[in-house]
Amino acid sequence: MSTNTPLRVLLLFVLRLIPYLSFSNPPLPLRNRKGIFLFLCLGLTAGSVWPATALAETISFGINTAEGGITKPRYVTALESWLVDKSCQIKVTAQVQGSQGDLVFDLRNVVEAKDSPLLRASGISSTDLNSVWLIKRVSLGGGVASLKGERVALLSKASKIGYQRPIAQLASFGVATEDLTVLHSDQYQGVMTLLLHGDVFAAAVPRVFATLWMEPNDLAMLIEDSSDHRTSAVQAGIWLDSEALSQSSDLVRCIQALSQLNREGRRDVKMRLFPEWVSGFTLEP
Repeated sequence: MSTNTPLRVLLLFVLRLIPYLSFSNPPLPLRNRKGIFLFLCLGLTAGSVWPATALAETISFGINTAEGGITKPRYVTALESWLVDKSCQIKVTAQVQGSQGDLVFDLRNVVEAKDSPLLRASGISSTDLNSVWLIKRVSLGGGVASLKGERVALLSKASKIGYQRPIAQLASFGVATEDLTVLHSDQYQGVMTLLLHGDVFAAAVPRVFATLWMEPNDLAMLIEDSSDHRTSAVQAGIWLDSEALSQSSDLVRCIQALSQLNREGRRDVKMRLFPEWVSGFTLEP
């Protein structure tokens, strides 16, 4: 149906009603005619605005929560509501892996990614997302081999920097997953809690957290990504996965809204779907 169809129908109705306003027998009282005229004026105004609003395209936004986000319906609702208030008609879905949508928040390999993200995670450099193994400083002497037979803390198996790359690091030193007892957490705060409470011998976190937590908690780096891991470097951001929307004005409004998204404290519910290290997003030039 054409976007002008509702307006045409309303105009046809007006044209048919006008003769009754002045020429009905007996004529309608003046107050009645004024009321009908006001109703028609309001209807014409709504008819001219409604089609554009009602038919605004809804953008789908998939969020990969495997890197430390929390998947809960109330967090989805909070983010959607905030974006809608910014004139972005959007449908948010969040899952641990296989996130799909017109827009997708993800971590993607720098080498393998076909293009750059539309928005990058604010204040995050390429080395900030290096995977780092931390242990208590008093346990540092034994080296990587000392991890064999020990318990370690990691994110879920779907996480690139919280599981897959740390496991690959250990493999390069001859330590296999079969040599470990792995305890999983949904967030890096949980991973660090397991380490600090002595429930595990070592934990893997991104460098952005390692530098923050090491000194106050008397921790040391056991392994960190080196130049040998550059081919597996990742970038975090929001990608456009629907070429059909590349020229959409609805997409432009959503990109502008997402560029204003910022974490306002630890309990900011609209940001809980994203990893703890995401404070907001910056529009790529």
